[in-house]
Amino acid sequence: MDSPASGCTVAALQALSPACLSGATLHLTNPNLQPAVDQQWNLTIQRQLGAKTSVSIGYVGNKIDHMSDIFIFNQKVLNPDGTTSPGPLPRL
Repeated sequence: MDSPASGCTVAALQALSPACLSGATLHLTNPNLQPAVDQQWNLTIQRQLGAKTSVSIGYVGNKIDHMSDIFIFNQKVLNPDGTTSPGPLPRL
């Protein structure tokens, strides 16, 4: 296990100090995250027309609420030439 970065204290870490986070990858999550709720339903109606013919019509639905996404806060952008550059979010 690597030792903590020089100058990284609990207070510095809570303040997101670069001394603690240099070279780290941050995964951020909304603190008000709610579990995803997935609802699925279907309805089918079938009718017989005559002795040898039937008709069916159906509907299938799906609804998802509270989708979440964990993103890498300081992820670099891969350039077409294979190099990387800082991402769109502020660097720590």
